[in-house]
Amino acid sequence: MQGVARVLCWLACLLLPTLVSADTLITVEVEAPGRTLSLHSGQEQKGAPKKESRIWLGEDRARYDDLRKSVILRRDLGKVYYVDHSRRSYVEAELPARLETLVPPELAEKIAGGALEKRATVTFTASDERKAFGSWNCRRYEAVIDGAGLHVTRTLWLSSEIGVDRELLADLLRAAALSQPLAGAVLEKIADTGAVPVVEENRLQAGGVSVVSRREVKSVRTVTPGPDTYSPPADYKKVDYLYRTLHELGLR
Repeated sequence: MQGVARVLCWLACLLLPTLVSADTLITVEVEAPGRTLSLHSGQEQKGAPKKESRIWLGEDRARYDDLRKSVILRRDLGKVYYVDHSRRSYVEAELPARLETLVPPELAEKIAGGALEKRATVTFTASDERKAFGSWNCRRYEAVIDGAGLHVTRTLWLSSEIGVDRELLADLLRAAALSQPLAGAVLEKIADTGAVPVVEENRLQAGGVSVVSRREVKSVRTVTPGPDTYSPPADYKKVDYLYRTLHELGLR
């Protein structure tokens, strides 16, 4: 009897890693919208309380929670889900996701005709400056977004020392880029570096107002995900399109 028990225990130890997966959770502290500074009066107002953004990295699946929206990448299913928590809805797309498949046909035609070329221009430049944040050594990058009535400067500190699946993270960032009309090009550039953004300092200027925000990775730890972590909420409505108008794409 004891021999049988030992065999069963041994089998359980072999099966446990397949039954319970340990994923990586990156927690990012977000100061949003940050400080609002009037360029005319010079008066500064306090921003909203700090919030958290999260990145989950599993086995061929990943999730990016950014305030009111989530992007769920399922390489194992060949799909990506764009979840809008404010509207309690989501869009499902086949991988590799393309913007033309996330909009109505008439808008896809305008995109094919070069409409996106009228959108903001983005520059992304690497610096030789390096700095340590916590235990991670980082390299500085500068991104500038100009257009659609906005001027955004972003100082990014990226690190290659964080032990995560960087290929999976890059795929997640590229998928998330499609959900951010103006900032998406910067996410694509970050993905191309293969590094992890540790600190982001952003300054947006529009209509005489400057908004300052900041993001910083606070922890990287191993966790066991919940059963619904990599799925859209069951009570959310599935919709056809992520964008329906040129305005939603940051175009006039």
